[in-house]
Amino acid sequence: MRRPQQIKHSVYQVPLLEKSSLPEGVIIDLHEMFLTKGTHHIRVADLQSGRALIDELLSSLNYYQNIGFLSLNAPKDVPYYHDLYALLNECGYIDNDGNHDFDQFFSEAFFLDFMIIETTEQLNKRPWFKELKQSIAHLSFDAQLPVIIMTYNQ
Repeated sequence: MRRPQQIKHSVYQVPLLEKSSLPEGVIIDLHEMFLTKGTHHIRVADLQSGRALIDELLSSLNYYQNIGFLSLNAPKDVPYYHDLYALLNECGYIDNDGNHDFDQFFSEAFFLDFMIIETTEQLNKRPWFKELKQSIAHLSFDAQLPVIIMTYNQ
């Protein structure tokens, strides 16, 4: 009988280099992280290099079909991202007053196979964001797929 994949929780600081000059070992480590279920934290220099890194790694893997991207300013020019903030708002799982039902969202709208959470200062200030992360942990949502939490130095 096959043993279930171990869920990992890891933190990775991407060296402050140009994206094209990342050492092969770093790329291999990040690919492994992207293929491992669990919550993974990646810290990069800034928003632009973080998004470029994510796009490059996802393109090179060519593995995921339904990628959720949670950000208050999700990229609109990437057709394979599902804007989770817009989805939460449009489907009534969160409203302008901060009322939310994340447990219902994760139960009803579970169609993702990969999720990126862009933890900008602006998102961290939202009162519901902490509760969203708690719902992910409480429901073991990260046991189903890789959840990448991006943070930025700037």
